[in-house]
Amino acid sequence: MIGAPNTNQSFFITYGLVTHSHSSYTGAEMRGIDKVYDRALKAGQIQILSEWSHGGVAQAFKAAQLGVAGVFSKQMLGSDIVRYNPYLKVVQNPLKGVHDPVVFVPAIYPDISIIHCHMADKYGNAYIYGPAVNDLAVAAAARKLIITAEEIVPENDIRYNRQGQIIPFFYADAVVEMPFGALPGSMPGCYYWPRQWWEKCMRFGGASAENNKAFCDEWIMGVKNQFEFVDKLGGAKWIAEARRQTKAAEGDNEDIDFSYEEYTLKHDSGIYY
Repeated sequence: MIGAPNTNQSFFITYGLVTHSHSSYTGAEMRGIDKVYDRALKAGQIQILSEWSHGGVAQAFKAAQLGVAGVFSKQMLGSDIVRYNPYLKVVQNPLKGVHDPVVFVPAIYPDISIIHCHMADKYGNAYIYGPAVNDLAVAAAARKLIITAEEIVPENDIRYNRQGQIIPFFYADAVVEMPFGALPGSMPGCYYWPRQWWEKCMRFGGASAENNKAFCDEWIMGVKNQFEFVDKLGGAKWIAEARRQTKAAEGDNEDIDFSYEEYTLKHDSGIYY
């Protein structure tokens, strides 16, 4: 698991599905670190095989996309990552005679990658609205790629779209139509991320192993599909609000009210909704 910004790894850890990790980030941004991952690491339930910076792992994916053995970089030189990551090697810049250390970042190839897109056709051509970040490089690097999409559209909708980014069909091994498939994250142009849900996840679920198991049992294992998940969030009312908020975040409307009722854990009762 590399670059899981929304504590995705902790859901797998909860059910004993992950014991080893290649990691570049484990947290939920302003919500704080992933306490489930932190506890599992300290208890020896999970072992980190390699630690990367965001930029470093992006370069490793890019090297795989380019079909080269690796790239030279200044990434991670000022950190202890280069001391503990067995895949990195600090060498002298071969093009300079003076002392100029660089990091050789090797190409990495994920066994399986799942990328959620705005739309895809039946062949696996996938469209991403907005910045693709590492998605194009990851799609090329992965040994197996599963494309999930908000909707399956005719091939011409992809072929004649001149905006956004396209993942070509020859990278894809499977295509799945999955509306709201980015939840509990956000989908630019479609819906905003459920902030209260994440506060419950981090503040209640992160408080203890028991709380985390109860939270995951209800919100992950306790729903049959993403539609039941949306119903639990608030159904049509939540969808309308999430669409309004994502337009506000992108400057596409004048309603920029982001106020909401902040979730606070009630320790005395254990109630979290």
